[in-house]
Amino acid sequence: MEGSVAMELYLNEERVDVVKKYLDLYPLDGITTNPKMMGNLGRTPYEKNLRLLREAVGDKKLFTQVTSENYEDILSEARYICSIAGRDTYIKVPANEVGIKALKTLHEQGYRTLGTLCFTTIQAVMALQAGADYVAVLYNYMVSAGYDASKTLKDIAAYVLESGCHGKLMGVGVRNHQQFSDCIGCGCQAVNLNADNITQWMQNEPSVSTTRDFLDGWEATWGPGAKIKDFIKP
Repeated sequence: MEGSVAMELYLNEERVDVVKKYLDLYPLDGITTNPKMMGNLGRTPYEKNLRLLREAVGDKKLFTQVTSENYEDILSEARYICSIAGRDTYIKVPANEVGIKALKTLHEQGYRTLGTLCFTTIQAVMALQAGADYVAVLYNYMVSAGYDASKTLKDIAAYVLESGCHGKLMGVGVRNHQQFSDCIGCGCQAVNLNADNITQWMQNEPSVSTTRDFLDGWEATWGPGAKIKDFIKP
């Protein structure tokens, strides 16, 4: 469709071997991480882990989050992260009062940013007004907390469209295929996905069994294990 924008899909993953595998298999736009995920890598040097992730991602997008909660330290961590992974790394900052101030400053200084941990429309709008390139709405976490995740996504998507801001809406924390579909239908321009969910949804039982049924029909004529490649002449 003319004027349409392709959906961005990200792998939510910190393990380098898994990142390499899924970026090879699927047309993903990059990876997202958070402090808990990076902590799961153990007490190996942070710089080493981040550098390996950047090498695995290559020129695709890498999102990683600050851990400090005061303004000056957030800026310091952003500079440090980019000194390791490159200035094109997206700095994730929680969309709270201090975070919004930091997002504004980082934007003014030319950093790429994502306002994360958005549970309300105002958090996302404030982050976008501050210049964030993305805002992340935690779908499943919102559902668990009793928030109307779908309505919140729709309201933010409407703001992005009507305001003409450059920022994008990312749905994160989806835990089932219906939530993924909701993110698409509600106007998200990006979604992050866990590796296990991608495999489960891509290798769903109806798809696998129907593929096998089609191949059984072929083999009923040409014999077990027969393939089209067998007809290729040397």
